Amino acid sequence: MRVGNFLFLISEARGDARFSAVVGKKTSKLAVDRNRIRRQLYEIIREELVPAGLHKNVILLYKGAKVLENPAEFRSACKQLIPLLSCK
Repeated sequence: MRVGNFLFLISEARGDARFSAVVGKKTSKLAVDRNRIRRQLYEIIREELVPAGLHKNVILLYKGAKVLENPAEFRSACKQLIPLLSCK
């Protein structure tokens, strides 16, 4: 499922729900930038997806062409995803 610059790979969780974030080198050659995006994604996942009580495994792939300074796009993509995951 694609939301903006994000691709979400979703499957049912057999045990505890797990979340992962992947940021490729096409976004930035510098590991510092990729790790910063990954940390922002994990924080938003902790704030938005975990309290929603979703029992799914989610792999989040960031497909943006540049490093974003404002994590608002991350947060809005997660908020769009929650109702979609709840229905399935």
